[in-house]
This record gives sequence, structure tokens and C-alpha cells, in this order.
Amino acid sequence: MKLIRQARLRFTEGKSDKVYEVDLCETRASGDERYVVNFRYGRFGSNLREGSKTTDPVSLDKAQKIYDSLVVSKTNKGYREAGAPVESAEELHSLNNNSANNDSASDESITKTILKYLDTPPEHWPLSRIIWRAGELKMSAAADKIAGLVSGRDTLRNYSIAWSLGRCGNHSHLPVIEKLQKSKDDTVRRMANEAYLHLATEQQKEQALGEVKNRLSNELQQCIDTENEQELIERLMASLTNRNKHNIELLVDIYTLAIKYPSCHVALSHVLKTVPFSKKNYFKAFRHIFKLAEFRSDAKVFGIITLRIELTPHGYWGKPFTQGSRVYLRRRSWRTLRKLGEADDNQYVEMAAGVLLSITDEHSKEPQEIVRSEWNWDTRQTEVISTTYYDKFSHFLTLNHIIFQRSAQYSLTASRKLWCRVNETPDTGRVEAFPELWDKHPEQLLSLLLESRCSLVHQFAARALRDNDNFCKTIGAESIGRLLGSVYQETAAFSLELAKSIFDPAHPDLALVIACLSSSYEPAREQGLQWVKQLPSTQLEKSLDLLAHMITSGYEDVRAWCFQHLKNINLLSHEQKRLIGKVIDAVQTMNQSILAASIKDIAQILLDNFETEIKRIDFAVIEMLLVHTNTDVQLLGAKFLLNHSTPIESIPDSVLKIINQSSSDELQGIGVSLLGKYSDSHLLNKQSLLLSYCLSEKAPVRLAVRPIIERLANRNQDFGDAMFEALIPQLFLTEPSEGFGDELVELIEKSLGESVKRMDKNLRWRLIHAQSKTAQKLGAISLQDASHSDYTIKQWAALAKNPTLLVRQWAMAAYQENTALIKSSAVDGLRILNSSWDDSRDFAIRYFRETFDKDDWSPATIIGICDNTRDDVQRFGRELITTFFEEGDGVEYLSKLSQHPSRNVQLFTTNFLANYAADNFERLQQLQPYLITVLSNVCQGRVAKDRVTLFMLAEALKSEAAASLVASIFERQSVTYSLTDKAAYIQGMCAIRDKYPQVSLPIQVKKLPLKGQEHNRRHSSREVSHGV
Repeated sequence: MKLIRQARLRFTEGKSDKVYEVDLCETRASGDERYVVNFRYGRFGSNLREGSKTTDPVSLDKAQKIYDSLVVSKTNKGYREAGAPVESAEELHSLNNNSANNDSASDESITKTILKYLDTPPEHWPLSRIIWRAGELKMSAAADKIAGLVSGRDTLRNYSIAWSLGRCGNHSHLPVIEKLQKSKDDTVRRMANEAYLHLATEQQKEQALGEVKNRLSNELQQCIDTENEQELIERLMASLTNRNKHNIELLVDIYTLAIKYPSCHVALSHVLKTVPFSKKNYFKAFRHIFKLAEFRSDAKVFGIITLRIELTPHGYWGKPFTQGSRVYLRRRSWRTLRKLGEADDNQYVEMAAGVLLSITDEHSKEPQEIVRSEWNWDTRQTEVISTTYYDKFSHFLTLNHIIFQRSAQYSLTASRKLWCRVNETPDTGRVEAFPELWDKHPEQLLSLLLESRCSLVHQFAARALRDNDNFCKTIGAESIGRLLGSVYQETAAFSLELAKSIFDPAHPDLALVIACLSSSYEPAREQGLQWVKQLPSTQLEKSLDLLAHMITSGYEDVRAWCFQHLKNINLLSHEQKRLIGKVIDAVQTMNQSILAASIKDIAQILLDNFETEIKRIDFAVIEMLLVHTNTDVQLLGAKFLLNHSTPIESIPDSVLKIINQSSSDELQGIGVSLLGKYSDSHLLNKQSLLLSYCLSEKAPVRLAVRPIIERLANRNQDFGDAMFEALIPQLFLTEPSEGFGDELVELIEKSLGESVKRMDKNLRWRLIHAQSKTAQKLGAISLQDASHSDYTIKQWAALAKNPTLLVRQWAMAAYQENTALIKSSAVDGLRILNSSWDDSRDFAIRYFRETFDKDDWSPATIIGICDNTRDDVQRFGRELITTFFEEGDGVEYLSKLSQHPSRNVQLFTTNFLANYAADNFERLQQLQPYLITVLSNVCQGRVAKDRVTLFMLAEALKSEAAASLVASIFERQSVTYSLTDKAAYIQGMCAIRDKYPQVSLPIQVKKLPLKGQEHNRRHSSREVSHGV
């Protein structure tokens, strides 16, 4: 931001001494609304509280009105402009802004001003601040005057003196420092102790550090002496508790000892990252160590604490780390860096790098988009006023100051707590703070690219380093290789440019090629593969490290090159052996996640290209692979063993034991395959072992033993039959795992095929009809080789009912090939029509229709078919009756079919009534149940009902006996709810009454009344409608 106007007001009355400052500033926001009005207030000489009158930037006119109004309001309350001569203001400005113009004349002017102010401090600038500023500028000329300003009561001044003398004093000022070391104020005393160590001689420093060390416990002292960093961290953490009042002294002592002992610095760094920041006893230690880190320019500790300040939420009022404390410390971090930058101090770069290195991608937040809107009463719509974008690192105040201080795309919000993206136009040039200092120390930019784990830092450092061409030319291949391994695209792309610039095809640097092939940046790997293609074949054959790296690469495209081209490289036997060794060594040390993704390819590449050498590989190497934690690596070792040329009897027992005791299914499967290398005579004595492998719960083991069983069974019939008999009972048991039964059947079918062909027919029948689907499956398979004569026609029909299709098809084939036999035992053959399977019934109906003629059918046989419960079979039976009907069989058909419950058969039976039941009272009596059944069908069988009703009425009118029988049936059915049927029955009974009045009927016929007698109808309440 650019300062446009500023007012500094002061109010003094009695003991009251207050300051109020107002700034009108221009921001980097686009458009006319880019001005803000900020203010600061508080007691004179104290830290001022800050605020803003403009939440968002406004226009210049509006900002000036706000500025003038605020100044006038304070003036009306008694504030007056804090005046000083113009010369003093200019001098003060030069003191605070001596960034890029530190020539000798300017330095001399600043020194004179400081010295003058030390004698006569201006009203608006406290003496303690002048002393501090002299220390910031390391102004040794002011040290003597500062040493004489020690005050007995002003602790702030004494603290500033200790701090300043430590930076700009010398050994002669030690008496003043020693005096301050005796101060009653802890902060002054601690700062004086720090200053003493910087001014003392080596002997005095050793003595002082010894005294500090002696204050520690014996355990901590021992860890420091032995430089055991891990144990020191553990013991230090154990010594710290949340309620320990001595935490601050312990941590400050450790930091003091860090001047001499690096292990103390490492341990303290770990503690500062771990312990609670806002707890009372820790926060004081953090705050003091933070100031000491500023004093020492300790970039690492400064960066760690800056990060903790940024990430730790403030506590409530009254807690150590309040909102005000957090705001102050966040701003102080950047102020410390800004002062260094303005002073053109090279330590700015180191300290800024410390902050940047402390922040990682894990500290980022989700980007946010804040939309402000308001209701427009004119348009009756909500309109967007502004949209603010917060990127994933916008909450880091100091980080963004370092990287985006001069950015037009990013800006500090009005609250001065966050950074936001103010437009979508990317910055084209360098926008970091103090780029000239970074250009003086490009090695720090390189360190950021090598060490940082923050994407934003990599973007900044890569962009800045590109502007330092001369330095980039000095970056060695080793550093470029490390940069190529970066996961950040900006850094990888930059390093690829560097790699291309230094690569010499005439003298290729293989380490650089490997670095490219190892990069997560795909263009870098493509370049690396291109360089590999350009290598002479003779050089490639000697580059075993390169080939080993490519084989074990974590990237599929690099391994794919090996699959395609490795076979074309002519390696001697000893070179192949060395390459295999290098690959195995690399596998032992690979990252587990990368190994898991690539080991199968690695194994296949080795097995495909180095078969000869693998057959001779040392058993110690195989054993090393077998005990690896990764199962696929163990599997690679087992495959090496499986392909080994050594006879199985000569393989060390320790190697075989590892395989047999492995929990890996695949490894045990290979162990079984190894067993197959034994001679037949040896294996024939291992029948129980082989049987256990056949029944193993592990699929790879069952699969591996199959060729062994098949080999032995083909060579020894007794062994095959014995295994067959041992495995058959397992078919009737519940399978222990899915797929077990199918594999067992496949084993028996393919490996013991001859024994299956010799299977007893009774066993086969038992298998086919077992409840176990596994047994059914083998039974069906074995049935295909069985003779039809093994089973009877009745059994064929039973097999046609089997749920297994193969079995039903076998039964159908038996019918087709044995027609004469079927005709001779038709009753048994017709049982196939009882099958519940459509395909069997369809076949049977088609078969009997095509093969049986008139002489093969009898009424009893056909009626038996009609008695079937299935509609399609009944239809076939009725078809046979109509096709092969004989006049003399009508009575039998009528008698038998009338007993069928099916409505379709009942309807079909009505065709026989007129011809074979008419004029026969005895037969009519026999048909009475059939007649009643047909008439009792509710809302069904209308045609059959009508036929039966007409037949019965016709018979009733032929004789009194028949009339009496029919009348009883009509009487019974007349209670039906069906009006159609009721009318027919009543009409029939009326006809019977007319013919045979003596037959008892439940009706009374009355004459219809004349027209003149219609009025009498209402008096005859019992008269039947329509005269009945």
C-alpha cells in the first residue's frame, strides 16, 4: 500500500498521555475504489492498537471525507498534532526507511541522527525505540552512548540496551551487561545473558555455558555430551509437563546451549514443533525464544515459531495467547523481516527462507470464495457486490508478505489478517519482497527448491531462480538430479530445462539420465527415455546401474521400455548375473508402496530375459527373497527356485522349509509344484500328502498339485484308482470355500479320467441323485461315457427328471436310440412325461407323437396320459384320443375321463355324453358326480355347463327315473347366485313338472293376474314374479 496522507495526534492531560494516528493509503486494487483509512491508538510509548474505518476499499473522495472526519473528531476531543521540526521528521523517515540507499553518505547521516536522538530524544519517539533501532542497524558508534543509558527503573529501556549492545557492542561493554544480568526483571536478565554470550571471550563463554549446563539434570547432560539427539529429545519431553513452572527456564537453557551443542538445537526444534503453544508455561518460553531467535538471526527456530503463531488459534480473554497477542506476534514476524530487508541486510534471505521452509502443503486450507450481495429494491433481485477469493495459503500472513508483497493479483485485506486474490490476471514478473536480496543469494532459492514441501514456495523459488542465469549455469548435475526428483511440477520443469542445457550426448551423464527416469514429471521421463535410445549399444550393455534402475522403476512407462527393448541388449553371462544382483539389491530397499505396484513387472522382466542365469542363481539370494515382507517378492524367490536347475533333492532344507511354512497361498502352491520335481517312485509313497494338497483350502495349492496327480495316475492305474476312491467321499460334503467343489470335480475329471470311466454304475447313480451339487456334477460328467444298457427304462425316465441338463440329455438320447425297447415297455417309458423340466416333456411329447402309432396305444395308456397334472401333457392325451379314437372305447373314455378334476378334460368329456350315456339310466347314475362337478364350477366352464344341462334335461324327459335324478340335481344347483344358471334350472324343473307332475319339486306355478286385477297384486305378498 502507498501512504497518501497521515495525521499523528497526541493528547496530554495530567497523567494521561495518548496517541492517535490516522493513515489514508492507496491499495493495489483495480478500479477507482482502492483507498482505505486505517488508524492506530494507545498510550504514548506503548504498542498501539490498530483498526480500519473502511472494511473494503473506497473511492478517493470518500476516503478523504472519512479521513478528515476522523481527524476533526479527535481534534475536537483535545488531540493536537504531534509536532516536530520538519528536519526531525525527515530524519526519522530516513531512519525507518534506509533500504536501498545505504551509501556512505546516508549511513553517516543516519548515524549522526541516532547519536543526536540518544542525547536528546524527540517527543514523538521514545528513547527505548531509538536504542532498539541502533541495535537493529548494528550501529557500533552508538554502543558507548547506549551503555551509559541504563536506568534503574525503566525495564523496557534496559531490555532494549541489552538487546542493542548484544548486536552492536563489544567486549568493553560487558560490565554494563553484567549489571543488567542482575536485574530483577526476568526478561531483562534473560536478554542480558544472551548478550553476554555474544560479547564474551571464548573462555568466558565456555564458563557461562558450563554454568547453564550444570543446571540441567544428569540425564540431560549425558545426552548432550554424547550428542545423542533422539535420547535428548525423549528425556527433554519427559522433563516438560504442562503445569511445570520451570519449563521456560529449561527451554531457554537448552536454547542457550544450542550455541555450542548442535544436538540441543535439534532437540529444541523438535520440542517447539510438538508442545502446546498457548499453554501458560509454554507460551512464555515460546515468546522469549522467539525474541532470542530474532537476536541470533536463527532462521530455523524463527520459522518454526512463526508457523506456530500462524496455526494456533488465540485463546479467550485472560489467557496467555489472546487475540491481541496473536495479531501482534503475526505482524512482528513480518516486521522483523521487513526491517532486515529495508536495511539491505543479507540475513533477510536466510530468515525468510526459514519461514518458507517451515510451511508445508499439509498446512494449507481449502480455497474459499466469499460472495457479498445485497437486495436491489429497484430490480427486485439480489445483486453481487463483490467476490473475494482466498487461496489455500491465504491465512499465512508472513508467507504472503514474502512472496506477494509487490503483487497486483494478491493483496492484504483491510483487516490486515488475510491475503486475498483481487483479480484473475496472473502476475507477469517478480512480485516477492526485496527481490534484489534474493538475487544476491540465489543459493537460498536453490535450497528452497531442494528442501521445501510447499507448492507455493516452489512456484516462487523456481520463478525467481530463472532470473539468475549465471547462477543456474553453476548448478551441478547432482543438484539438478535432486530437483528432477521433486513432486512439484514447477521445480521439475525448471530442472528439466537445466538438465537439457548441460547434457552432452557425446559424453552422456548417466546419473542425469537416471534422474530424469526417476522423475514424477512425465516430460522428464520421456526425455530420459529419449537419451537412453541415443546411447550406443556398447555403452548401454555396460550401464548395469542404468538398466537395474529402469527394471526397478516405479513408473510403468519406464518398465514398459524394458519389456520391449531389454531382450535386444546382449549381456554376457557374468553381466547378467551382476544385473540380477543389482535388481535384487534395489528390491530390498525400495519404498513399499512403489514395490507393491511394480514387483510383478520386475519379476516378469527377470524371468523373461535372464532364464539361464536364474537357473544358476545362488540359494542365499533366493532365501533372502523368500523372507521378504512383500508377498510378491517372496513369490519371485519361489519362482527362481521353481526354475532352478538344481535337482530337488539338492535344494537346501532351509529354503524348502520357508516355503512350506509360508502363510501365502501362492507360495505354498509353488511349494507343491516343487514337490512334483521328485521322482514317481518317491511321490507314490506320498499319497496321503498329495491327498491333503488336493483337499487344501488354498486354491493355488490345489491347482499346483493337479499336474502331479495326473502324471502319476497316467503312469500307475492303482494310484489313480486309490486317489479316486479317496476323493469321492469329499464330493458329498459341503465345500469349505466357493469354487472348491468345481475345482475338485475338474481335478477328478481331468487328472483321474481313466478312473472316472471305470466308475461303478451304482456309484454313478448315487452321485447323480446326491443332494450335493458337486457330486451331481461329477455324476453327470461320468454318465456321458456310460452305456444305456447300464440302466432300465424306468431309470431313464427318472434321469429325464434330473436338474442337470447333461443328465436329461443323456436320458433323451437313450430314448431316441432305443425306440423298440421303449415300445415294449411303454408304461415305464411314459414316465418321462412326469418330468418337471419343460425340455424333457417337450422331447417326450415330440418323441411319442413321431414314433408311436395306433398299435402302440391303448385306451388305458392314453387315459393315463390325460390323468397327468400338467396341461401340456393333458393336451397331448386329448390329442391322442382324437387321433386314435375307436368307437368301442367311447364308454371307457367317458367313464375314466369323467373322473378327472381338470376343467379342460371335463369339457372334453362332454363330447362323449350324447353317444355313450344317452338312454342309459344306469350310466346316468354313474355320471352323477361328474355332472354335479361340472355344474358347480363358479363363473367358469360355461360351455361344459350348457352341454351338461341340455343333456340332463333331454334324459329327464325320457323316463320318470331319470327325471327324478335330474330334478334332484337341479334342485341342488338352483340355490346358485348365478341368475343365468338359476333360470335354466327352474325352467328345467318346470319342464319336468309338466311331463311328470308326480315328481317332487320345490316349485309352485301360479297364473299371472289379469289387468283389472293388478291392484290385487300388492295383496299377494307371496306371489312369485312372472307367475312362478
